[in-house]
Amino acid sequence: MLEEESDEHPDGGYASHFEVYREAMRDAGADTDPIDGLLAGLARGRSIDDILHQDALPPGVAGFVGTTLAVVRSGEPHRLVAVFTHGREDLIPDMFRAMGATLSAADPAGWRKLAWYLHRHVEVDGERHGRIAHALLDQACGDDPRLWREAQESVEQALNARLALWDAISDEIQSARAAARLR
Repeated sequence: MLEEESDEHPDGGYASHFEVYREAMRDAGADTDPIDGLLAGLARGRSIDDILHQDALPPGVAGFVGTTLAVVRSGEPHRLVAVFTHGREDLIPDMFRAMGATLSAADPAGWRKLAWYLHRHVEVDGERHGRIAHALLDQACGDDPRLWREAQESVEQALNARLALWDAISDEIQSARAAARLR
């Protein structure tokens, strides 16, 4: 669990992957206001549901986070493990491998921490956690076709939410590029 959520910091010491990711965003010049605002709202006692439905978050974020929270709140281990396995552990290593190579080539200094973060997830998720997640899913569903069917439904919902998030990100990038060309 510690390896999934925390690690040695690329500059020394230890930190959560989330902390390193936020630092990497800042180093790369990304706007951290939406996540900082979400965290500030949580610190003030607002519920995540309130923030997701009332705050101005980037497109796709509320749907993706809401879908993830629905699976977590279901309390059904087979659904949780399925989404974790197929919506993250199987998917992320290839996605991050390609992304890391592209970003590192574009600006090695600006993307150093993000490249480390991406590489670390490829290493941990692709080499160790993926196998463990599949074994856990087999154990959670066993020989029960209903559990496997429900697990598949949850994975499809999670992947559709992830696709919607990435489509929204792509749309934002295209809009920014178009605006830059007009200047």
